[in-house]
Amino acid sequence: MDEKTLISVTMTLLVKQIEKLASSLALKQSGRKIPVDIYSIANYLSIDIHKDDLGSDVSGVLVIKNGKGVIGVNVNESNNILRTRFTIAHEIGHYMLHRFEQNLFVDQKNFRVVFHRDSESTSGKIKMERQANAFAAALLMPKDLILQELNKKSFNMYDNDDNDIIQKLADKFEVSKQAMTFRLANLQIL
Repeated sequence: MDEKTLISVTMTLLVKQIEKLASSLALKQSGRKIPVDIYSIANYLSIDIHKDDLGSDVSGVLVIKNGKGVIGVNVNESNNILRTRFTIAHEIGHYMLHRFEQNLFVDQKNFRVVFHRDSESTSGKIKMERQANAFAAALLMPKDLILQELNKKSFNMYDNDDNDIIQKLADKFEVSKQAMTFRLANLQIL
């Protein structure tokens, strides 16, 4: 097997592990209720959520001190509930996937490990950020729950075009249309 194929296989396995971890956490804490209760999940993990002024470029931050997680959400974006939900899910992803990593930014002054979500996070350039985004998507939009919605008799796929379907699902799951579009594409559903 060549190096490119090996990397592709490794990434596929990792994505499946992230999917399984996030989906099982969502279903365990929210049952099959939609939208997934992100605050209940944070509470279950003993992660506190605070609104702070994080500047113009940072949506959220995860601080781990003495093993306890605290998520800061930018107060300037708190009126956008969909973005806030994704930011919290993203930071929970860092907590679940990366809190024991060695190569993290450490604030020596306060002796804490810090992750933050900013405009670079959405670019997908940074491996840990891509993983946290994948975790957030699977946590907020578990595949089983998406399929459950699409299979409901009240959800008539034949009477709607793809944009209508995506918008209805986004509204139901309380995520942005863009997040739902990416999720459905990654799951190869639409």
